[in-house]
Amino acid sequence: MAALPNIELRIVPDHRGWHPGPEGAFTLIEAARPASGRRADEKTASIAFVGTRRSVLLLHEDEDVVAYKRAIDRVLAVSLKPDSSASFIADAKNRMERTA
Repeated sequence: MAALPNIELRIVPDHRGWHPGPEGAFTLIEAARPASGRRADEKTASIAFVGTRRSVLLLHEDEDVVAYKRAIDRVLAVSLKPDSSASFIADAKNRMERTA
């Protein structure tokens, strides 16, 4: 999957400290807004889609969206780069195959 152009696989090693990843999955959707009907400072429309066990949240208020953008930034800051993540997985696979 990591070889696909629309997939970026990143591993967060245990020793990297706290990050918001374990709080639960979410998707940040950003789409270009058409020029008509937007404020001069608006270039994109953003929605944080948060799935919980029993419901779905669609958050569109700026304060909410910014919180999820910060969460992404934090996870990216503590995660391995894509190439290092792929190597990490390959190494783990090789170790498991040797012990099996």
